[in-house]
Amino acid sequence: MPGPALDPLARIRPAIAESFPLFAATMASGTRSAGHDIDSLDLISLVIDVEDTFDVEFPSEAFDAIATPGDLAEALDRQLSVAGGAA
Repeated sequence: MPGPALDPLARIRPAIAESFPLFAATMASGTRSAGHDIDSLDLISLVIDVEDTFDVEFPSEAFDAIATPGDLAEALDRQLSVAGGAA
């Protein structure tokens, strides 16, 4: 019998919580940031925070594709697999 499903956002939640604790506490994979007073500059800042936390660098085209926490978690997974590691 398989174990409980892991929260795909668990890895990025602490990095987001530093700047946006309420958003981090309530976000789901498809949550849009606009409804949480997070503008496009804030979203870029969140992406950079995740880059710094995990010592990865997202390609510039990835920024356009990141609109939700789920998108960010998927982008991080891709970068970690490219780097050959997992955190």
